[in-house]
Amino acid sequence: MEESDFVYKYGPVDVEWITPPESNRLVIRPYALNYFYQGKLHRMRGEHGSAVFELFFDLLYVGIVSTIAEAAIEEATGAAIGRYILLFMPAWLIWTDMRDFMNYYYNNDITQKLYVLWIMVLLVVYANNASSILDSKQQAGLVVGCYILARFSAGTILFVYTFFVKEHRPQMRYFCLFASVGLLIMGFIIIAPLHGKIAIASVCYAYDLVVFSIAYHPWFKKLIGASYSTAVNIEHEVDRHGAFVVIALGEFLYVIVSSTPAATGLNERTARAICILVTAYCLSWFYFRGEGSKKAVHALRRNVTTAYSFVFLHIPLVLSLVLAADASGALVRSHELYPFTESAEATDEETRSDYLHSVEIIYGSCLAIALFCLTAMALCDKSLDPPKSRKIPLSIALGMRVAVAGTVFGMAFSRMKITLYVGLVALLITLQLVFENYAELPRRSSNSESIKNSGNSDTAGIPDGDYEKSNQTSQTSDTNHADRVQPEQIVEEL
Repeated sequence: MEESDFVYKYGPVDVEWITPPESNRLVIRPYALNYFYQGKLHRMRGEHGSAVFELFFDLLYVGIVSTIAEAAIEEATGAAIGRYILLFMPAWLIWTDMRDFMNYYYNNDITQKLYVLWIMVLLVVYANNASSILDSKQQAGLVVGCYILARFSAGTILFVYTFFVKEHRPQMRYFCLFASVGLLIMGFIIIAPLHGKIAIASVCYAYDLVVFSIAYHPWFKKLIGASYSTAVNIEHEVDRHGAFVVIALGEFLYVIVSSTPAATGLNERTARAICILVTAYCLSWFYFRGEGSKKAVHALRRNVTTAYSFVFLHIPLVLSLVLAADASGALVRSHELYPFTESAEATDEETRSDYLHSVEIIYGSCLAIALFCLTAMALCDKSLDPPKSRKIPLSIALGMRVAVAGTVFGMAFSRMKITLYVGLVALLITLQLVFENYAELPRRSSNSESIKNSGNSDTAGIPDGDYEKSNQTSQTSDTNHADRVQPEQIVEEL
């Protein structure tokens, strides 16, 4: 692979390389890794994947998501799931702050390492106290204070960087200003009653997502008259989201081996654990294979709508995967055969005869949501394969995935044996995976047509980082150098 091939791997882009400053000191002057100027992407040479201490940072989230989801499954009620969402979102927003910071400014100096450590300290305190946030005002103040401090620290370091990085200066200052308003409102959770806490948290989370959408939108960049604008390093962005999905999928593996829930030989719990392993394996394949095209424009590079969809769909995807994983752990640990039998699982409340059925519904519902999200994300990419080159059209293949999601959800309300249910779920998802792999095989009659037309494929691409249209064209080779692509237009990313 040539030095620049990884840039074009996700679709065509007009790029100009820039050289980073000297980095042989403990403290390095901040600089932008990527930015847009006059419609052209400027970025550092070399592929930018996840840094070592970013992966170390992610390891903390293995424990955070497990702790929050486990508390929700212990109760298996609607209120518990609502609390799980409200407690997960702060951790997710802190993670996105770190993701974007490293995407824009990573230079591995001592200040950035200390910043990562500081955020991890706050996350440790947050995770250990989040489940008891309603016990007292002091406890609520500690949990909310950790979140506010983490987000405020991110805003502060971004604002300081604007004095050195002119390419991001106007956007980042507006972003910091808007985000600080949400943090001020968040502080009122400490003194608000229960329903007030829920309302304030929900409004603030929605507000943060809106601020993100506005601050990096091309309309806003035109409004503030920014000649320079932020640009996302696409391979890093894809890598970081993929890493969090791996954390969520890893929860499936953790719950089926932690504390040996399927011990004492081969039994029904062993069968459940294996079925859940197969299910998680198929889900990981669905995520990383996308929509299955041999060549495609990634959602982040296609247009504004698909780029935002790719980012925001990860929220319900990760939420549902983690909760489904912990629900599957409860099903594996249970010695009961049917979901309506008295549960052997101890909960903080009085044992319910329908506890396992509630867990089963959570498991099926979350898997269905995850499959819907994976389908929507696959549709966000734009295939560059020649028309009618697949054995079965993409719409039919992905449509069957939606049908499987609906079936998994509906079966959760049945009274069948727990082992039979998790087995049927694994079977359906496996058959869907096999069907999609068969569907993407090339048609024999289209081989010569594929060779003939491969050099004339058109696409609408978007360069890394921004979403703004820029009427420029470029020719690039794909990873295999099989053909050349002439884009119809180039749209800036985030």
